[in-house]
Amino acid sequence: MTCPKCGSDKVSVTVVAEQKRRGCMNIVMQIFLAIITLGVWLIVLWIRGRKTVEKTLAVCQACGKKWRV
Repeated sequence: MTCPKCGSDKVSVTVVAEQKRRGCMNIVMQIFLAIITLGVWLIVLWIRGRKTVEKTLAVCQACGKKWRV
């Protein structure tokens, strides 16, 4: 594998775990449901937790460019 920026062969591939973000409307809806149900919905959100997404990234050791594989 070669770097698209500098053409170097020194590329390492890593797996990165990132937490998935929640959208603005999702947060507004969760607050609305928490108010209506007197906080019961917050227990459901606490049990569900946050989702993580694993991404495979290639990193050039020469120039530092990162890209998805």
